Amino acid sequence: MALAAALMGPGWPGVQAGTPEPGQVGRPAPAQVSVPDRPDAVTSQLPEWRTRGLPAALPPDSARLLYDVTGQSGRARYQASGALVWDRRGSAYDAQMRISAFLVGSRTQRSSGRLDSTGLHPDQFVDTSRREREVRFDSASARITYSENARQDVLLPGAQDRLSVLLQLASLLNARPPVQGQRFQMQVVGASDAEAWEFEVVGLEQPTVPAGRMPAWHLQRVARHPNDTRLSVWLAPQLQHLPVRLSLRHANGDQVEQSLRRHP
Repeated sequence: MALAAALMGPGWPGVQAGTPEPGQVGRPAPAQVSVPDRPDAVTSQLPEWRTRGLPAALPPDSARLLYDVTGQSGRARYQASGALVWDRRGSAYDAQMRISAFLVGSRTQRSSGRLDSTGLHPDQFVDTSRREREVRFDSASARITYSENARQDVLLPGAQDRLSVLLQLASLLNARPPVQGQRFQMQVVGASDAEAWEFEVVGLEQPTVPAGRMPAWHLQRVARHPNDTRLSVWLAPQLQHLPVRLSLRHANGDQVEQSLRRHP
């Protein structure tokens, strides 16, 4: 349903804990990472390997944005409301996206982790609908683990989850204005797997949303396979590049449009 459901997808090949990866960047840090319940609970430092080689990024200020959501699932059309709560506290963050539809229910994604000069570095990702599914980004073992299954994936520098990726793109654009054709690559993690994502800057456009018309950079996910979900996002400079519109298209024909209704 809506953004939270649409960003689930196939993943990278799984690995067993302790299996060395040829040429893998970064080795486990000696100290165990503590995953906080709230952003201000973060006390440990990011190991150097998690930020090695990454470009500069400037996370946006804390904000709460409200969205109108429309979609089609099979033959059924639906309307929903969405809220993005972005909480930046010093060297830590907490982000939450909640989508609610009358008589259908709600879905919430939450990402929490740490911030530095290269942007967001998740420690925990939680996806909650009919059940809660949790993902841990463990710097000590350099592994990503899932409550959904026994799979483990290698944790790569700059890894993001399905929610933090939007805020990381905003952070990258805040640090340096993009140019048409520019591409961003990163590991993106869902509730049950991880995969390589690439975004291309289409250009600066003027999308009209319920909150008004405003300049926004249009970025789209570069599809690697025919069944990949098509994702476009418009990031507004006047909102520190937070998303004002998202558009998703699935291989089965389902689609979602999410447009900014109100901002501070």
